[in-house]
Amino acid sequence: MYFIEYYIDERGRQPVFEWQEGLDIRNESIIDAKIKKLGENGLMLLNTEMLDVIKGDDTDFYELKGGLNRQCRIAVYQDKRRNAFVLLHGWLKKKGRDTQNIERARTILHRYLSTQGE
Repeated sequence: MYFIEYYIDERGRQPVFEWQEGLDIRNESIIDAKIKKLGENGLMLLNTEMLDVIKGDDTDFYELKGGLNRQCRIAVYQDKRRNAFVLLHGWLKKKGRDTQNIERARTILHRYLSTQGE
């Protein structure tokens, strides 16, 4: 089992939690189930339809996929020191790879890491 943590920004907001609340009920329930599976199975889900590595210079940086037609995406960081997955940024996948959202998630990841002393 892993802890699931929602990233909290400097203003005390939880971007992924707020994004989830804005989803329709079907997508929200599917995403909730995927997050629960991530907490139960961790990286055993890697390279399945649910979890992929986000390529780049960052390690332990993943994309959780779910929702109707797997259109919902959440950027996730595995914090090995705390046995946790941190939910950083959520978005709806549009046609092709959504580079802007990945870059936003990477910025949030770097902010998170700077507060963790890494």
